[in-house]
Amino acid sequence: MEGYHNQKPVLSYDYHEGNPLLSYAYHRPVLLGEVLDALKIGQGWYLDATLGDGGHSLEILRLGGKIVGIDVDPEAIERAGRRFESLGIDKSRYLLIQGNFRDIDSLIQIEFDGVVFDLGVSSLQLDTPSRGFSFSKDSPLDMRMIQSYKLGPWIF
Repeated sequence: MEGYHNQKPVLSYDYHEGNPLLSYAYHRPVLLGEVLDALKIGQGWYLDATLGDGGHSLEILRLGGKIVGIDVDPEAIERAGRRFESLGIDKSRYLLIQGNFRDIDSLIQIEFDGVVFDLGVSSLQLDTPSRGFSFSKDSPLDMRMIQSYKLGPWIF
């Protein structure tokens, strides 16, 4: 194989059957091909420590791997779960956990064949005014990944 980055992803970068959850139209994973080339995906378990919308995980699943996905953002866990379910991915092949990757040792105790950390916020978080991550949106700044936390930036 010449490298994963020369292959087409499982989904096109356009809407898939009219459903944006099944496409990369609203979020394309960063360095997807390079990440998959480095991981050399097999049949084992892989940790996506910053799941987001599940783009990296989706390709790992397509290539035969299994995923534990962790994200501090509960909305990301929900979106990725709906995305995987919509694609008919067997739930025995993935586990999604809402939590912080700093707590990996207490969240899950299995050995992984590879790990992905895609650090930062997603364009979806930045583009959603109610999330409060952007100065360019007409909404209050909030910047909490977990909006149910009572403590917010306005205390400063």
